Amino acid sequence: TKLDERYDPEGLTYDAANNRLLVICKEFAGKGYEGMKAIYAFDLGSRQLEEDPVITIDLDAFTDALASADHPVNTFVRRAIGGAMDMSGFLPSGLALHPQTRHLYILSSKRKAMLVIDLNGHLLAAWTLDPDLFPQPEGLAFLPDGTLFVSSEGRGGRPRLYRFDPL
Repeated sequence: TKLDERYDPEGLTYDAANNRLLVICKEFAGKGYEGMKAIYAFDLGSRQLEEDPVITIDLDAFTDALASADHPVNTFVRRAIGGAMDMSGFLPSGLALHPQTRHLYILSSKRKAMLVIDLNGHLLAAWTLDPDLFPQPEGLAFLPDGTLFVSSEGRGGRPRLYRFDPL
């Protein structure tokens, strides 16, 4: 595919409803998508990567929205992380599609943070991860019942795998 080392594709998840793989790029989003992060779709039927991203994530817009008093997740984010998160350092390292809500969970190892977006790219939730528990969060996956697994490389220590049961 065109997703070479400039794009640095890091996260991959299966979208059964659309018979495709979703791939999130850590770095370059593609020409015309500067300042954004991109999710591309690889169609399993045609075995072709769609030319343009299926979802773009404007991190500057997320930062601005989180600072707005009327953003629906603003109260949660302010309480959880003490103010609006600067998303500029958010480099995606993991991607998972929730099997029931069909929301995308995106992990950033560098920021030690996770975002939840809908399939239109709208921010639904954001939170930071404790660096003592997640020294280098790199992967996440869901079971069919919504159980979430998050893995973290050890950064010289032991790797970790956490399980979060559905509510």
